[in-house]
Amino acid sequence: ISPEITAFSKAIMKFEAGDRANRTNNPGALAIKVGQPSKLVQQLWHLFHQFPDLDQEKFGPKGNEYSTLVFENYNDGVQALRFVVGNIMKNTYLKTGDVSDFVSTYTGLPKNSDTVRNYSDEIRMNLKEISNE
Repeated sequence: ISPEITAFSKAIMKFEAGDRANRTNNPGALAIKVGQPSKLVQQLWHLFHQFPDLDQEKFGPKGNEYSTLVFENYNDGVQALRFVVGNIMKNTYLKTGDVSDFVSTYTGLPKNSDTVRNYSDEIRMNLKEISNE
């Protein structure tokens, strides 16, 4: 696993920590839109040879609800997060060098949102730490 994937994943895990992440063994809070086929779920099946379960607690506005993926154990959740981070990095950060491109894609939020700025700052700090090692 590349140091960059670790730096990005570490930041995501910091911001997503809490009851839901613990309950679902999903430190990245990976979620899918309810009732729609998910390319992510298909990719994770290839990674784990089984489909992840879905948390019964849904979130988001009615008609646009999401459900968090539930993993068998915490290590599977970390592996899934790193897999997703690596895939998103290929089309964002590794092409543009802009951390906020990655974060905006990961969160689905605009680049000028406070959430994207906070995640981006944390990732930059993590990247700086690994470059100093």
